[in-house]
Amino acid sequence: MTLVFKSHLLQTLPDEIIREHIIPYLAQPQNPELCEDIRSFHHHAYTMRTMYSNAFGYSSYHIEWMSYDIERYLNLDIPPHMGGYGSNIMKVLRRSFINRGKSREQLIKYLYQLEDHYPRDIWTFIGLMTPIERGEMYDFMTQFCV
Repeated sequence: MTLVFKSHLLQTLPDEIIREHIIPYLAQPQNPELCEDIRSFHHHAYTMRTMYSNAFGYSSYHIEWMSYDIERYLNLDIPPHMGGYGSNIMKVLRRSFINRGKSREQLIKYLYQLEDHYPRDIWTFIGLMTPIERGEMYDFMTQFCV
């Protein structure tokens, strides 16, 4: 839909609908925690992507290394392919509504499927973390890119 078409649709709505049902939502402030979470996501995603691009060049390798280091951070500094997946990474994955009721085996299968889709796995992991975890992960990851 183009902006002009959307604008035209908005003009066809009765004034009462706009006044009573649309405008009240435009004036409501967002939850400050949600806003901080969104700012943290964008800041850390951009900063880490830049950091890994500078360290490894603009090839697919910087994305793969970034993904690997995120998994390693979430796995409490144990390389996943060497020591398996620990309880911390499972806890983070269960924050997603699609993973809440899944067993450990189902989550591991989900992780293997996610690994094949760079950079979707990166955004998923960063999105499931809290702002504090993102900051700690950034500190953890800087040691590999200096």
